[in-house]
Amino acid sequence: SGQFPAKLKPAMISVQQLRDSAVWAKKMIQTSCKRVGSDAEVAQAVYDETVQQLADGWVKGPFSEKDLDLKYGGCWIPSKRFGVRQGQKVRAVDDFSEFLVNASVTSTERLQLFGIDEVINTARTFLGSNLLEVNGDFTEAWGSPGLSAFQGPWRSLQGRALDLKAAYKQLARHPKDSWASILAVWNPANSKVEFYESVTLPFGSVCAVMAFNRVARALRLIMSELFMIVNTNFFDDFCQLEEDQLCSSSWETAEMVMKLLGWKISMSDDKRLPFSVEFQMLGAVIDLSRSRQGVVQVRNKASRMEDIGAMVKDLCNRDSIPLSTDRK
Repeated sequence: SGQFPAKLKPAMISVQQLRDSAVWAKKMIQTSCKRVGSDAEVAQAVYDETVQQLADGWVKGPFSEKDLDLKYGGCWIPSKRFGVRQGQKVRAVDDFSEFLVNASVTSTERLQLFGIDEVINTARTFLGSNLLEVNGDFTEAWGSPGLSAFQGPWRSLQGRALDLKAAYKQLARHPKDSWASILAVWNPANSKVEFYESVTLPFGSVCAVMAFNRVARALRLIMSELFMIVNTNFFDDFCQLEEDQLCSSSWETAEMVMKLLGWKISMSDDKRLPFSVEFQMLGAVIDLSRSRQGVVQVRNKASRMEDIGAMVKDLCNRDSIPLSTDRK
């Protein structure tokens, strides 16, 4: 794509070797999926999400092993679907590593993502963009020894988050890859494995990660270069920044662009928030209330502070700290 650093990571096995492993994978999938059923609550949540995806048209099925053998001549690879708890919710994840689907992928680029630092640096440049009138070039302006003496005028900025709805599921996977896009889902009602064919990018595939981020980068460039919308992105989260008097225009334009390109955005009240001098992005609070003074402030969300406090209190009551906790 030319949008990420070039880095070759060859596949560990060939596609033919993956096909040859189909017999082994089909024999092992039943035992693997039974482990999902050991937690009844998680198993039910994963199954319910699969049923909803079926209704949304994101998967096809359910199929039996016999159905799939007839369709693919006995050569298909199942991938177990399991659940991960995220707060009060359970998120379905498709394990494309267990039976080597991910191992058959060659990548030619290294994914380079930008988070809060990019948001802050973009805001910093934007609020001081009047430096152009003084220096004529941003590169020289930010590197100038006299920058610390610059006293403005600084721009008054606001920001907001634009979130794509079920982002991966808005992109279709390649039709030729259907034989390797089979999801094995544990049905807790009858304690059996059901098979579904994913027709969208599966959450758990290394191909899906790069494919989606290429598209997300394209969306960012379309908004910035064609429609002059100042924005950054981290996966499906887009941060918009704008001067006070242009906020409404920027909001309407961004949503119009997404609609024209066929993308659905999150429209719930807690997601589709208007521009504000204080907004949440990637788990942090960005405070632009002092942008007129050339100040951008960042802090943790209140809920994050509560989580950190609870974790510290818990650790203080322990005799030892697990390595996994220490790494957090």
